[in-house]
Amino acid sequence: MDLEGLGRNSSFARYYPDAKTILLERNYRSREPVILASNRVIALNKRQMSKRVIANRKGGEPVRMLHAQDEFDQAERVVNTITSLRTAFPELKWSDFAVLYRTNQESVPFEEVLYEKHVPYELTDGTHFFEGHKAKPILAYMRLLDRLNRDEIPDMDNLIVALKSPKGNLSRAAIERVQVEGMGVLNSHPDYADYIDSLGQFLDLDSPMIFLNKLGEVYPDLVKTEPGEVWLDVLRRTCSRFPTLQAFLQHVEYVLQQAKEPKDDAVRFMSIHQSKGLEFGTVFIAVNVKPGTPCARTTFVHNRI
Repeated sequence: MDLEGLGRNSSFARYYPDAKTILLERNYRSREPVILASNRVIALNKRQMSKRVIANRKGGEPVRMLHAQDEFDQAERVVNTITSLRTAFPELKWSDFAVLYRTNQESVPFEEVLYEKHVPYELTDGTHFFEGHKAKPILAYMRLLDRLNRDEIPDMDNLIVALKSPKGNLSRAAIERVQVEGMGVLNSHPDYADYIDSLGQFLDLDSPMIFLNKLGEVYPDLVKTEPGEVWLDVLRRTCSRFPTLQAFLQHVEYVLQQAKEPKDDAVRFMSIHQSKGLEFGTVFIAVNVKPGTPCARTTFVHNRI
């Protein structure tokens, strides 16, 4: 039962006017500077029951704010801090450090920097950014056209993802026909004529950035972003580092392999939600700016009909 939800629900107080609210405000795990900073964040949540958490453990290092120009500058400075601490204190392990974020798209700049600096890391979230619903169809088109440009047979899984994206581009029956009859039906059935013509616009586009821009022109829904989303900027920045589709896609496969490979000692990356109950010597909270952390949805009160 969500007792906190009940406590802040005005209807609960109306139906149970004699109910007594008991606030558990003493924290026995974190030190005082962390708790003081947490109180400042909690206060921004307008739907949260008002309370002031008190630290049982006094002392401790102050919370430090790192002001970065963008997501990649942030990643560079955090990773440099981690490597510098490891150099200054050789007894520290990579696993003594953790980076927390709200959504998995925020891990990608870090992974790029970690890859360049040969720092071991491990993602504990279930779905990687490159496998998420935003990036997956874009990568499917890149893999599909990369194969076609090299006169190779496309992978059926990537083809099906591309056929389904954007939603409504082809009927369900048309997609199922390809799954049953194979790729040959694309060239023999009139239902696919327009789709094949659209794919022709991507032939011989070998630059990841040029390909991504053209994809946005042909299928704008695939690159549509909501306010506060940075996933497309992150993807563009990563694409710009590679001269060819093949080089970029090889990098994607390597990053996915490294992220999922179990390691005895590695910097831990996870969402703030998944970090509950865990302890680390040094923690970095990424994208600690509006509307990232706290989530913009928690800083205003919804109007309910």
